[in-house]
Amino acid sequence: MKGTPRPTRLGWLPLVAAPVLGVLSVMTVDSWLLLLAGASLGLGVAAILLRPRLLDLDVFITVPPRAAVGEVVMTHVEVRNHGRRTSPLSTVTHCAAGLSDVEVVVDGLEPGASASLWVQREAVARCRTTTSLVRVVSSAPLGLVATSAAGPVPTPLTVHPRLAAVPLPAGRARDAEGAKARADRAGADIHGVREWRSGDPARAVHWRSTARRGRLVVFERETPDAGAVNILLHGDSTQPGFEHLVSVVASTGLVALSAGCSVLLQVAGPGPSALSCAARGDRGQRTQLLDWCAGVAPTRWADRGELEAAVAAAGRRGLLYVAAVAAPYGWWELARAVAAPAGVQVSALPGSGP
Repeated sequence: MKGTPRPTRLGWLPLVAAPVLGVLSVMTVDSWLLLLAGASLGLGVAAILLRPRLLDLDVFITVPPRAAVGEVVMTHVEVRNHGRRTSPLSTVTHCAAGLSDVEVVVDGLEPGASASLWVQREAVARCRTTTSLVRVVSSAPLGLVATSAAGPVPTPLTVHPRLAAVPLPAGRARDAEGAKARADRAGADIHGVREWRSGDPARAVHWRSTARRGRLVVFERETPDAGAVNILLHGDSTQPGFEHLVSVVASTGLVALSAGCSVLLQVAGPGPSALSCAARGDRGQRTQLLDWCAGVAPTRWADRGELEAAVAAAGRRGLLYVAAVAAPYGWWELARAVAAPAGVQVSALPGSGP
């Protein structure tokens, strides 16, 4: 961190008083005024020369790797003095995208000493970042000159969007091609029998077929495919209402995963363009979906090429949901024209409206 000195409000007093007193001493031929002018100037120079050395302070910040908007985030702040002199009384401010700022006061530290504490702050906005900014300020020892130093610190952080209550959207249309049951040991329907494999539970053994074949045979169960939920998110992320839109998309994705649907999220513009989650809804996939939503930031509407890709991903006679704040004139007509040849139904994502 690079230190930068600047006068405080009190520090401007001797700098202004010195020339004023000097002029008055000349006009009045008063040596005492001249002495006061020299003292004021000397006080200002001393404050500059005695300003603290903040480069000897190392600041370490630890935050949880993930949080959600509205949650309280515990942050660990540690300050170490690696210099040869006692560090001054300082104020340490930590600024991180997605979190409220934190400011702590650190007493003077002996050489080699350190101070640490845990502070609470709030997650205020979704984000994905790897670095944050630390600023150290001190006006010791006279309070006339404030020296500040700032620099980046590594803080990998993902703030998930706030979740909302949303309905379960309809999955892929019933007659969509490719819809079928999927194998699942916990499924309720029996698909058939097969030979035993390592890891199969004993309750799955079909003893009658085992006795007839002379080797272990188990039930092959299945769970009906709950469908696929395809969502295209686009528009300008700076528009009012976009953050609510992301919350609806994330919440819809989680609801769909919990219901056994597979989820495909797509976004227009540069960066990660698509996220596909299978129909298991385990913790890893839920986290993957929320991480994707935390960093998504489209800057424009989907063009014809991106619409064609989204329609192709939905499959023939599929269903494509669109999540956007406000569509430009003629965009919905273009979307339906692109989707019509494949028999894909295009509609607004439930709950994404104002």
